[in-house]
Amino acid sequence: MQGSKPWQIVLIVVALLALVASISYQIFNSDTVTQSTSLTLIDYKTGELFASDIPTGKSAFLPATNPGTKEDTLVPVEERDGKFYVSKEFVSFVRSRGGKAGASIFADAESALVTPKNSEPVQAKLFE
Repeated sequence: MQGSKPWQIVLIVVALLALVASISYQIFNSDTVTQSTSLTLIDYKTGELFASDIPTGKSAFLPATNPGTKEDTLVPVEERDGKFYVSKEFVSFVRSRGGKAGASIFADAESALVTPKNSEPVQAKLFE
């Protein structure tokens, strides 16, 4: 490092220390992101709630098939404060495909709040 000024050497050392600290933080950080292992869905024609495990190592296609009707009418819902809402990615899908039956599952179409037929989801293996 001939011709380097002392402040340049200090700057390089500080940068290397910051790099080591950053890498150490990423490696030893205990915060882990957990992925959901189950999915709650609603049949946009009947209003029935279903719950299913999400497969690992396989693709899960949506809308999922209702085991009773054999129609692809199950879309994901999110539970917030004990109420169910159609996932935002599927609101326009339900509105366009649901017709009168699909529109009737919305208690509030603006917020995508739905009124399910059953209060507890039926456990089913939908993605196997």
